[in-house]
Amino acid sequence: MADIAGIPSQSIGQRPGQSGKLDGSQSLRAAIHEFRNGSLVTGAVLRINKNGDYLVQIQDASGISQKLTARATLPLIIGQNFRAIWDNSGEIPILRLSEDDFALLSKFGEGMEREIAEALLARGMPVTSEMINLVRMAWRLAGERPGDLSSVLELWARDLPMTPANIQIISWYLALERKNIFRMWDELRSSFKARINKGESPIDALKNLLEGEEDVTKFLKGHLMLSKSLKHGIDASTMTAAAWVVGNDEGPLLAKIWVSSDRSLNKGTRAWWQVCFEMEGNAISTVSGEVESDSLSYVVGLRTDEERTFKLLRFKRDALRRELQDVPMSLQYIGVNHGKRTIRSVNRTFDIKA
Repeated sequence: MADIAGIPSQSIGQRPGQSGKLDGSQSLRAAIHEFRNGSLVTGAVLRINKNGDYLVQIQDASGISQKLTARATLPLIIGQNFRAIWDNSGEIPILRLSEDDFALLSKFGEGMEREIAEALLARGMPVTSEMINLVRMAWRLAGERPGDLSSVLELWARDLPMTPANIQIISWYLALERKNIFRMWDELRSSFKARINKGESPIDALKNLLEGEEDVTKFLKGHLMLSKSLKHGIDASTMTAAAWVVGNDEGPLLAKIWVSSDRSLNKGTRAWWQVCFEMEGNAISTVSGEVESDSLSYVVGLRTDEERTFKLLRFKRDALRRELQDVPMSLQYIGVNHGKRTIRSVNRTFDIKA
């Protein structure tokens, strides 16, 4: 699963407390064998080593996720999400583009156009002259800082204005460390409660928070932008998720949320929504799932790789159904599954090229 804002995501099926790094008893070759040579993988860059190799967190279509060292045929930056073909034929695996994509990239020389084309391909986005010109203009207006290119694409994927102000906010949000996300959520909730206690309505309190100049305002703006629905056909696994802190003060949990929607279904009379999430905790390990709705009813799917957590979720399923009775839509089904999961887009089959 892709990381966000520099936050390491626990590997799917990894037990709490494990670092995800290979120890002396694990060979790199043994770990690589979990990923089929030539398979499509998605992931995120965690670190760039001095020798040019990358520490990446990747997963394939089976949902297997692991931290590994790899090389790449494209230049990557820390925090970048990507899609690539996994080549483990050598001593160190390589993240490759497909031959078709190499042919497409050959149309672009070195420089800004090539860099934008590479970033678009890595996310499965359209690589056209119109798209490259659009991204280039927005990136230039923002100052052409290397880390801002990812922010431009995050905004485009959600159909948001690619203004310098929005780009700056998203870049700041993506750079937040885990501890700072928890701190921002504490400050946001405290500020919101203080305004409510002064007599402001919830809507006015939220509007006033958005008009401030403090970091909590930047966090709220960035969070709202990343919570916006992705365009139809965008692969959520290559995009950054909004970071939510849930649970009580004694045991807060970090949840990642992706939202997708599609109005082309039902002849445009109502939207189809999908909310994907992943949450990790010491007691429950990693739980992922999705909520899908046609605006009239909805279904809930939960998934975990841990046998103990799977049994707990099945035991709590009826209690969850009762808690969801107040939702003003009809709950059709709550499914609990044991195994891996891969984020998918609403009503879309992807052409699996890097």
